[in-house]
Amino acid sequence: MGGRLASMIVKELEEEGRPIIGGIYLSYPFHPIEKLEKLRTQHLEELKASSLILQGTRDPFGNQQEVLGYTLSNKIKLHWLEDGEHSFKSRKKSRHPTQQNLDEAVKIMTAFMDQRKVL
Repeated sequence: MGGRLASMIVKELEEEGRPIIGGIYLSYPFHPIEKLEKLRTQHLEELKASSLILQGTRDPFGNQQEVLGYTLSNKIKLHWLEDGEHSFKSRKKSRHPTQQNLDEAVKIMTAFMDQRKVL
């Protein structure tokens, strides 16, 4: 629940008027596994801080096909890790090995932070 809790803390800090540089959420749990009707996205619709969600295309808590239909703040950028599941692990026969997903995740997060002068 790290990504979910972190995003809820960002939302709370925004409501308190505190400045937020941005938020990065890895494998956000958009819904419980096999419970698509129990969305955990309400606060994500209202986020004002620039945010990055890195998600595997096969994540059982919200895959690419499902998530692209959700209403999210326009401050949220989604980045999809090909054939990745919740830990970004890909299938053994995948054209996108797990290590490639992890390397890509680091590259995208670094660029996100660099744009905000965090590094």
